[in-house]
Amino acid sequence: MKILLASAILALALSPAWASQQTDADEIRKIQSRWGDAWNRHDINALSALVAEDVRFVNVAGNVLNGREEFAKLQTRTHATQFKDSVRTVTGTDIKFLTADIAVAHVRWGMKGDKDADGTPRPPRNGVMMQVLVKRSGAWTIVAVQNTNVR
Repeated sequence: MKILLASAILALALSPAWASQQTDADEIRKIQSRWGDAWNRHDINALSALVAEDVRFVNVAGNVLNGREEFAKLQTRTHATQFKDSVRTVTGTDIKFLTADIAVAHVRWGMKGDKDADGTPRPPRNGVMMQVLVKRSGAWTIVAVQNTNVR
């Protein structure tokens, strides 16, 4: 009986924490949806708004971008050329909370319609984007990214 009572009390105590974490996970997944929408519309302002001002972003080519401004400049250039006709889809998102305000997301994605730098069409490809997200002033933002093609 004591074990049952202790289990019930523990479950009640953990319910708000689990509900809060589930809400945060839903918010992080919404960021992934907004990323795909902005990417597919080639809306660099909307895409850039999803990353922190001080973001550190490593793209699939290994370029390290420091800050939102560098991120936006590269996206502006590549979406006018290589990614002009690209379509990106999220195929899965796994989230691990390190603290209540820090999470790591592994976002699996697929892409078609992009081109090499010389304009040669690429075959459809897949990748994984690891994001570190921080909850600042009640809202989740992406502070670090490592993007990788899956071969």
